[in-house]
Amino acid sequence: MKELEIPSSVKEISYNAFEYCNSLTFYEYDNALYLGNKENHYHALIKIKSQDITTCKINDSCKVIADGAFTDCKYLKEVSIPEGVYKIGGRTFEGCNNLEFIKIPNSVTGIGINAFKDCYSLKNIVIPENVEYIYEKAFESCRNLENITILSSNIRLSELLFLGCWNLKSITCEAKTPPSCENFGIDVNKVILYVPKESVELYESSKEYWPYIRNIVGK
Repeated sequence: MKELEIPSSVKEISYNAFEYCNSLTFYEYDNALYLGNKENHYHALIKIKSQDITTCKINDSCKVIADGAFTDCKYLKEVSIPEGVYKIGGRTFEGCNNLEFIKIPNSVTGIGINAFKDCYSLKNIVIPENVEYIYEKAFESCRNLENITILSSNIRLSELLFLGCWNLKSITCEAKTPPSCENFGIDVNKVILYVPKESVELYESSKEYWPYIRNIVGK
């Protein structure tokens, strides 16, 4: 297979979808390889050119980042994701040990399983308000992660999101009504949960995982 057109309706491409398609022709931009269509050559970022890259500016027309696109880019320090990308796929940045900065645009509605696993340099993450779900273990073993802010009020948080995040100090949740969530895999005696002042009692009495966090503070 030498050519393939990805329609603009496609919103997700799974892991290893084009493995061993060695003759496939890609569109190139900065340090990444894309597939698309006549209207948009850069609809889907499939993979990076080399695992030795240190930065990557994703094309402004990109809508899809394939699962595992940046897996094991150990030297990657910074990625610019444009507004318009629908989802950060599973294992997208897994093993990017030196990733220091990434901005998640408001257009993202989902974050896949193990999306940021083993991203040791990340310290602070802000989840934008349009994100509807984060799959399990999305931030597993982000050992230096200290603070995470969740702006979305209509979000589903899967289990063990922060497993192995030993330095996590605080979770800030802006939602007035406690979102759906499962066991975060955190030290519930160490992490502080910041919530809207008027919602402290709701979080403390929630049927979700929130009450397990011992220190819930209104702000």
